[in-house]
Amino acid sequence: GGDAVGPGKAPIDLATTRRLINESWKYGKLLDGGTDRLDANIKAQLKAYLEKLQRPVELVASLDDSAKGREMHDLLADIVALSDRVSLRDDGNATLRPSFAIGLPGEAPRIHFAGLPMGHEFTSLVLALL
Repeated sequence: GGDAVGPGKAPIDLATTRRLINESWKYGKLLDGGTDRLDANIKAQLKAYLEKLQRPVELVASLDDSAKGREMHDLLADIVALSDRVSLRDDGNATLRPSFAIGLPGEAPRIHFAGLPMGHEFTSLVLALL
């Protein structure tokens, strides 16, 4: 058990996070019918976490025209659609593409992801948002 506070000042229930990692947070299981979109169950769980955000979070995407770049954009758009406290910019200037970063609006992003977050990396993405 135990609670912690993430960078977005949201309380994080560590026991629940561990359970999600062990049960279903493998990226392949996150997708709805093999499409590039998050499945409804994962969206509901993520939305509940994002409702706890106490300040805005900004996703900054550095994309290319590849299939992985489009998948990343779709994933980030799904996340943004779940909370009005999460915004997306697609004007990132990272050399490594596709990639994205997370930070507070108006500040340089502090957490960077190269490629699509899979498996435990998806859990790291959720914790980075919080």
